[in-house]
Amino acid sequence: MTKPQLTTTHKLFVRRGRDFIGKQYRALNAIIDWIVMLYIGIPGILLFARVYYSLWREDLPTWLLQMPYSTVPLVMMGLIYFGGGLILYLEAADVLFLRQQQRWIKGVMLRGVVSSIVYQGILFGVGIAVMLPLLQRVYGMNISAVLSLYFATLSVKCIQIFLENVIGIMLKGWKRAVVLYLATAFIAAGFVAWVMNGTMYFGVILLLCIMITIVLGWFRFRMKGRFEAEVREDERQKTKLTGILLLGAVDRPTAIRSRPILFQHSNALFPSRSPEMRVTELVVKSFLRGKDTAGYVIFTLLGFVGVQLPPSPVNIFLFILLLFLLCYWLNSYRRYFFSRELMKILPLGTDMEYRTAVPTLRIMLFPAVLCMSAGMWLSLYPFGWGILLSIPCALLITWWLGAAPWKSFLKRKF
Repeated sequence: MTKPQLTTTHKLFVRRGRDFIGKQYRALNAIIDWIVMLYIGIPGILLFARVYYSLWREDLPTWLLQMPYSTVPLVMMGLIYFGGGLILYLEAADVLFLRQQQRWIKGVMLRGVVSSIVYQGILFGVGIAVMLPLLQRVYGMNISAVLSLYFATLSVKCIQIFLENVIGIMLKGWKRAVVLYLATAFIAAGFVAWVMNGTMYFGVILLLCIMITIVLGWFRFRMKGRFEAEVREDERQKTKLTGILLLGAVDRPTAIRSRPILFQHSNALFPSRSPEMRVTELVVKSFLRGKDTAGYVIFTLLGFVGVQLPPSPVNIFLFILLLFLLCYWLNSYRRYFFSRELMKILPLGTDMEYRTAVPTLRIMLFPAVLCMSAGMWLSLYPFGWGILLSIPCALLITWWLGAAPWKSFLKRKF
């Protein structure tokens, strides 16, 4: 490569790097008031400096002294997982120059690799510096051991960013997610085992990690025919910060299905085909097909566990409270269902909402009430008696709770 080509490649990389930094700054500037951050940041820096000084000079609390060393590799693995990925500064327009100026593209990619590794080195250096008083005063690590931890973390991170990039390019959809999770779990297990037990063979394992990184880098640069996937993966890494900032501001679009997952063929739930039971079927199916199903399952599981934790009188009061919360929630959904515009179009009688309230609530209440009753009785009696008593208890509670208090309320409404 001639000198003008090197100069042009370097300028191209610098320009793209500035554009990337500028986009990150604009994303932060859109949601952060820097004046407010100044008032928050200065006291925060002073407080951090005071705490950091106390970790070096003052007596450490007992809970820090008793913290096991296995916490250190777990914290470093968190930095590895959330520390960002490989950015090669590719753009979609580069496909126009691949045939004529491939050296430019390779030069930009190589500089992207170097900049990504340098960034990770700085990030882990800051992390080690923050943990340094604990590493030396709690675990008795000398400078050599601290540097070994630093280079071990950095080498594993290099493997992780190359592997994530290659998997993201070669696979997509659920296959990409499954393979990436398996690879991350394997890397985490190997890293924790290395840091905990690999001090004797540190040099050999570090050399092996460097060789794996070189092989992955060579394979990444040799990939052909996947330029669109390469650009897509690069954009995913570049827009991670924007995605985090917009996570709470923009809802994920709802997937449109030609058929629902449950009741695809509109199966009849009840043998009776009276108008009341048909409308009850509509309410129950609408609830189970919607987003509220996940909340219902979580509420039921938490209630099953929650009624077993407190002592005997307290868990009964908690059980009663959960029952009324569940009934209020389900009744609110039932009322919301009848307030939809579609229900106003259907030729229903004026008292249809009242006539379907009791069977709807009983059907929707029974599964959760059965699980929570089983949890309560299991905490009071042995396993067999607890299960047997929970079934009639759930039937009686569901029969009364779905009718008595809410029926009187609905009579006043209609």
